[in-house]
Amino acid sequence: MNVCETQIIKRGEGGFPEIDFSNDECTFCKQCVEVCPEPVFDTTLAQPWTNVASIKDNCLTAKGVWCQSCKDACEPRAISFSMAVGQVPKPVIDIDACTGCGACVSPCPADAITLTPTE
Repeated sequence: MNVCETQIIKRGEGGFPEIDFSNDECTFCKQCVEVCPEPVFDTTLAQPWTNVASIKDNCLTAKGVWCQSCKDACEPRAISFSMAVGQVPKPVIDIDACTGCGACVSPCPADAITLTPTE
């Protein structure tokens, strides 16, 4: 947990490591992979996990508030906004472009973004 450069690995229930995106993102530096003694990482995969961002109903745009903080934080540009006449733009996530890094989670003022595993 201590080697994580963004400190997103926290001690969860039972003392097991958990990822917490509430303060920062994963940079995919692989430092955790190098020091972990358990065989929990598959380094042959293109991406370290299958998590992708999803927007909950409490997104500020659902209340008519213009906000694009998630888009601004998304380096792979997986979040765009669809325009509609008479409405604020709504977030759209490109699942194929989303890396699951969690960069969009902490900037969201409504705590409306979660990372969920894909199938």
